[in-house]
Amino acid sequence: MRHKRPGSDPASIGRLLQSLGMKRSQLNTAVDYQRDNPKLRLGEICVKLGFVKPEQLHIAVSQQRAIRQNSVAAYVDLATKHTRKMTRETDAMVEASIDVLLKLHDADN
Repeated sequence: MRHKRPGSDPASIGRLLQSLGMKRSQLNTAVDYQRDNPKLRLGEICVKLGFVKPEQLHIAVSQQRAIRQNSVAAYVDLATKHTRKMTRETDAMVEASIDVLLKLHDADN
């Protein structure tokens, strides 16, 4: 199996996972791992090594499918859903941080 440069195809799982936060060095490690384990898919390797969460891989595979089907509308829809989910998660983290800070402030007074 001949391996291309990681992330060179705009619809590659590597490039899509990088757009979701995976680092280039992690992608390179996963590609090296795949050379020794050619029966494993790159996305599965990235999850196995802890570089991405299974949910991130699912998003990337869905995006890949949309890109390869040349469906811009489907890709935009997926990107919008992903952004909304990330916003909700960020909002929840901010609220939790504020609660902790308020409790610390109350404890000091």
